[in-house]
Amino acid sequence: MIAALWSRLRLAYGLLAAQLVFRRLGRRATQPVARLGSDYGGWPCHVELLPASAAAFCVGAGEDVSFDVLLNSRYGARVWCIDPTPRAVEHVRSLLEGRAIQEYELRGFDPTRFRLLSYALWSADGSLRLYEPSDRRHVSHSAVNLQKTSAYIVVEARRLESLLAEAGL
Repeated sequence: MIAALWSRLRLAYGLLAAQLVFRRLGRRATQPVARLGSDYGGWPCHVELLPASAAAFCVGAGEDVSFDVLLNSRYGARVWCIDPTPRAVEHVRSLLEGRAIQEYELRGFDPTRFRLLSYALWSADGSLRLYEPSDRRHVSHSAVNLQKTSAYIVVEARRLESLLAEAGL
């Protein structure tokens, strides 16, 4: 019962809100948090709350999909890896084609449960300008031109609802 409540609160309102509710109820969260992935590309995750056959939309692949890969290989999740930037697309394709195998722990990895979506996640479906970073060594582009650069690429953008529908979820 507590795990189900924790899971629902966490999904609906985020980790901080769930912790606040549990503190108010006088209970502490019992689910352990594990860090999945590299120091750069990893994220903390309540792995015991991952349901069997979980579906994960991982947004912003860049050049490190270690979190995404572990969700797939270690926990059997179906992963949709979302990033339209050219270097990110190339990086994920190299993984799926077996060219990036030295970079990841692939024991248990199932490429049939790992899909690249080369879209930007945005508030509307359509085309979107992504401005290139000022430092060419960086991979991330900006829809709001945070670095005030003039060079940009035009990519397809999708709302989360559109991506979920496309995935049949």
